[in-house]
Amino acid sequence: MLPIFGYKIKIANHLKKSYLNWNKDSIHDEVIFKNLLEISKGKLKLDESTPLSSHQELRGTTSPSKKFYKNHKYRNKFKNRKF
Repeated sequence: MLPIFGYKIKIANHLKKSYLNWNKDSIHDEVIFKNLLEISKGKLKLDESTPLSSHQELRGTTSPSKKFYKNHKYRNKFKNRKF
């Protein structure tokens, strides 16, 4: 079982991930900390030195070259097939 501090970080990371799902830009952790404090009416406070996951980790993105190679390989695999 996670201590209370672990749950606070998970909630903050979830807020950050939700923001990234709905917006193209990244968001600063300080904004997430303020929003978490406001939503919880002061009950969930995190220290601003607490590291949250980066936007790349939360989105699960890979480098563009890997994505291109993966898609290119997949396209060639089915290029001459008839369905």
